[in-house]
Amino acid sequence: ADVSIHLVNPDKGEVTVLYNRSSNSWHYGAEALIHPPAVSSVRKLKATGSPMRIVIKGANFDSGTKVYVRGSLWSDASVENDTKIVLHNGSALKAAFPVDTYVSVRVLNADGGETTVRYNRSADEWEPVN
Repeated sequence: ADVSIHLVNPDKGEVTVLYNRSSNSWHYGAEALIHPPAVSSVRKLKATGSPMRIVIKGANFDSGTKVYVRGSLWSDASVENDTKIVLHNGSALKAAFPVDTYVSVRVLNADGGETTVRYNRSADEWEPVN
């Protein structure tokens, strides 16, 4: 079920926002205010002889989506479409994701929606953080 929140300011200004649980988004009137990205998988791209790449799959990625690895913007990331992001730069990726270590990966949309996961490249496993 959706949740409706009605806010009243001391100056009597009012607004009602609606939270849609199924899409995990906030709406004001008919427009969504924030569309948080959703991550469904994080995996190494296994291509023999190619530099290491990491593929993030999910939903609600947009052309302005940014990826942060260990808190720093990963400048060599390409948003392929609204369900796929690829992190490039093999040697730098290996350094950023040490062996047997879970590393935070934050996906931030242009509208401020975000999600964070942790990824372990050795085990090729990921887990949600929030």
